[in-house]
Amino acid sequence: MPKAARTLDLLATRFVGLIGKLFAVEVRATKLAAQRRQRPRARYSSSVLAVVEHSMVMQLPTIVPSSLLGKALRYMRGQWPRLARYVENGNWPISNNLCENAIRPFVIGRKGWLFADTVAGAQASANL
Repeated sequence: MPKAARTLDLLATRFVGLIGKLFAVEVRATKLAAQRRQRPRARYSSSVLAVVEHSMVMQLPTIVPSSLLGKALRYMRGQWPRLARYVENGNWPISNNLCENAIRPFVIGRKGWLFADTVAGAQASANL
């Protein structure tokens, strides 16, 4: 990539595009059984993951660590072995969105429940 084109926005867009390719493979394989789902992952997702990893390794030294992209790339580098493991098993989801959505009501409610020491206090807060 030419140096003039290596802006943070273009790099972030490139990573988002690569991640989009990974999710596109998952969309196409959604209705497949787990054993059959592993085939497109091995065939397509593994090569995209290799590009993502190579891009991350090459770009990480050039990005300011305190920038949003720098933080994201450092997080990705630290989590890489876990992030890339889903291709090993067709039963493993590409993301933890189902878990995140399941706990969202509790996370949102946590602030509201913080000062409700009793059930009566929680009911009084809910009535406001």
